[in-house]
Amino acid sequence: MADGFTIANFRDNPKLTVLLVNPGNSYQWVQIKSTVRWDKGGDFITKQVYRIWTKYTGQPGPYGLRDPKIDKKRVLFFCGIDRIATFGEA
Repeated sequence: MADGFTIANFRDNPKLTVLLVNPGNSYQWVQIKSTVRWDKGGDFITKQVYRIWTKYTGQPGPYGLRDPKIDKKRVLFFCGIDRIATFGEA
């Protein structure tokens, strides 16, 4: 990939941090630190993408925004939450 990210990055260092910031007040945020427990690909992820596509668009699968000419592999990561930190009042 152009940005250098590969699934091997998570396998070598399975740490993930997500930071959500209130766009109206940057002093209100939530940080979630997690560990990638495992990933799954193949038919499982294809069915999951179809379920999500149907849920949000109301259209049956297959996923309508995928270009079949591009051989992209999809992977679903399952993460366990290690720590949650918050700042600011709700």
